[in-house]
Amino acid sequence: MNNKFSPQNFFDLSAISFADIFENIENVWEVIPKIKTYAESKSSGKPLIGKGTIIKENVVIEGPCIIGDNCIIGPNAYFREGVIIGDNVRIGSSVEIKNSIVMNNSSIPHLNYVGDSIIGLNVLLGGGTLCANFRFDEKNITVKVDDKKYDTGLMKFGAVIGDGCKTAAGAVLNPGTLLGKQCVVFPQTKVFGYYAEKTTIK
Repeated sequence: MNNKFSPQNFFDLSAISFADIFENIENVWEVIPKIKTYAESKSSGKPLIGKGTIIKENVVIEGPCIIGDNCIIGPNAYFREGVIIGDNVRIGSSVEIKNSIVMNNSSIPHLNYVGDSIIGLNVLLGGGTLCANFRFDEKNITVKVDDKKYDTGLMKFGAVIGDGCKTAAGAVLNPGTLLGKQCVVFPQTKVFGYYAEKTTIK
């Protein structure tokens, strides 16, 4: 596979405490099936909550979960099937996260769905941004680069969002979306495929 898909092209792995999950990973989406098992191994199957983290009312955590230090998890958030959250992360009201990683200093403020995805450092997802993770035709998720498609072998895979990216309100990242570092997605934009770093998507 093309090395443009290596995790290092999307994230500064030296900044996170769980970088070992990316060891021996050639294509970044290969981490997705490892998230739940990794979280289980580190947390003994129970939620592992870091120092200074605030969990507000009506938060539901199902399955293994790791939440770092100094995070705020807003009311009615819902974590499913294995979630890894870094330090200084803000998860807002009524956000649902399933089998995903959210790295340090990122913000997912309200009414978001993040499924089978990897969110980098210092990322801001605008209100209502969705990371869809399942094709309507139930086929494997592919990643499209120009006119070529790469089969990930996964039926559930949302998005990879590189460090410093921002999405505006109502953006929809379709299954198999890869955003390089510091991309910007405009409001209500439907996003497909791979984008190099610092791309503006309208």
